[in-house]
Amino acid sequence: MTLLYIISLSVLGGILGLLGALIIVKRFAQNQERLMHLVSFAAGAMLSAAFFDLIPEAFEHLENVSAQKVLLYVFGGLLIFYVVEQLLLISHCHEGICDVHKARRSMVIVGDTVHNFLDGIAIAAALLVSVPLGLVTAIAVFIHEIPQEIGDFGVLLQMGMKRARAIWWNLVSAVATIVGALGVYFLAGAVDSIEVSLIALAGGGFIYIAAVDLLPEVHKELRRAHIFSHMVAFFLGVLVLWFLSATLHI
Repeated sequence: MTLLYIISLSVLGGILGLLGALIIVKRFAQNQERLMHLVSFAAGAMLSAAFFDLIPEAFEHLENVSAQKVLLYVFGGLLIFYVVEQLLLISHCHEGICDVHKARRSMVIVGDTVHNFLDGIAIAAALLVSVPLGLVTAIAVFIHEIPQEIGDFGVLLQMGMKRARAIWWNLVSAVATIVGALGVYFLAGAVDSIEVSLIALAGGGFIYIAAVDLLPEVHKELRRAHIFSHMVAFFLGVLVLWFLSATLHI
């Protein structure tokens, strides 16, 4: 049953996130402002998942471990995401179309695949702690995947890739979410309490995604109306994840 949950939630976080992105691109391709509000919403959701769910669960389940060590795991997760992005020379675009992107198409695909693999690790690690925590984590990943996949899809199209081929490669990279999740599932039996350490790392990764990848995109426009509307979208993301956490009693 646990394996079924892991596969199902990985599909929710990865593949359904991609499908959601394609639907939104088709519907709102000409409205960049609406697409950008998804970025603010996703940032609020990711931070909420980190601070309301993942990090508190790590503190609760890592027995006989100091708070400093738990926070080192969190910081380690932040560093992992930073290093991965820097080594792959990827700066994820979260708008429907990116004007400038120097990375080659292959690097865009590899970067997206690695990112999805790490998302799968986060989902499975959270699920092995508790089903509600896994569900909230998968929902947070799903919400983030939509603007991320919109950006990656736009980059590939701008680089001259055919639409059908861009969809195919994004689908292939989305499968990495399932691969990462399955890796944690089979490794958990061999390494004691690995899932608890991994949810702390995932918490740091979520903080990095929200603070470094998502929010800077929103700050490119400084009109008052823009700032206010994106603040509303951001806090809506916070409230939605907080409500899910409270409802599921995490």
